[in-house]
Amino acid sequence: MTNEEPTIEAVPTTHRHRKFACANGDTRPVIRFQGNEERLYYVAWESPDVKAALHGYECAQQIRDSISRKLSFGSIHVTVMDLADSEAALSEAKKGLAEIVARFPILERDPNFALKVKPRTS
Repeated sequence: MTNEEPTIEAVPTTHRHRKFACANGDTRPVIRFQGNEERLYYVAWESPDVKAALHGYECAQQIRDSISRKLSFGSIHVTVMDLADSEAALSEAKKGLAEIVARFPILERDPNFALKVKPRTS
C-alpha cells in the first residue's frame, strides 16, 4: 500500500447558455406593460383565434399585393375581377381582426395590430 493521495481531475464540460428572446422565431413586438396587463396581452397574443385571424389577414394581403403587382406589370393571367375579389377577401379579414380587437381590447395598444385594423387616412 502506498501513501499517495487520490487526485481528482476536473473534467471540462460544455457551458449551457440561455437562448435569446428572439432565438425561437418569436416575432411579437416588445411592449412593456405592468403585471396583469402584460399577462393579458400575451394571453391574447397566444390565443388561437388571434393567430388565425392574423394569418388570414396576412395571406389575404399577400394575395392582393401579388395580383396588384401582376396587373401593374401587364400580366394577362389575372384580371381586375381577381383584384376585386382579393380586395373583398382583405376587407373580410379586416372585419375579422376588428372582431378580435372587440374581444381583446388590449391588442389595440400594439401599434402593428392597430395599423391593420384601423383604416389609413391620407
